[in-house]
Amino acid sequence: MPTTNNLLSQMRTRVLELYSPAIQIAFETETDEAKKKEFLEQRESCRNYLYELELQDLQEVLAKMQLLKTELHSAIQSLGNAIQNVENTVGIIESIKRFSGIIARLFTIF
Repeated sequence: MPTTNNLLSQMRTRVLELYSPAIQIAFETETDEAKKKEFLEQRESCRNYLYELELQDLQEVLAKMQLLKTELHSAIQSLGNAIQNVENTVGIIESIKRFSGIIARLFTIF
């Protein structure tokens, strides 16, 4: 299981992957406008949460992440798997929602 320092790095990587050409193309070709809209909203939410985390004191963030380490690791792995299966746009959206939900919980701890 990764350390909390590695979790923050993996979170950054997953958010960057959401902006990759393969993911962008998958959602540009998606015919369901609701899915497109939800993807864009969820992707932006993840990016904003990560940005806010990075503005906070790193030691404080790492302490908070320790409490959710198992959940974060699972969400990061799930999002990575969903990104690899680029054709499953619903899976990507659901994974982003789970991922951003856990990140949002970091702001309520302490």
